[in-house]
Amino acid sequence: MAGYVLDFACLKARLAIEVDGSHHANGEQASHDCERDRRLDLMGFKTLRFWNPEVDRNLDGVVETIIHHARERMDALR
Repeated sequence: MAGYVLDFACLKARLAIEVDGSHHANGEQASHDCERDRRLDLMGFKTLRFWNPEVDRNLDGVVETIIHHARERMDALR
């Protein structure tokens, strides 16, 4: 999408879902991520970012968050 590879996406809800490791926390990668999120936003996508440990420790919570945002976005797109 826009030359980017996403970890996961829900095209219908226009959600980009990224699961990030610690190398995304600062420096050049963090700047790259901000620019990527900005470009995706211009295309009408909302980016959700989760840290790897969050997914490992709280998968149910991550899934609930994704479902919540997907439903919210779907309602707004109707």
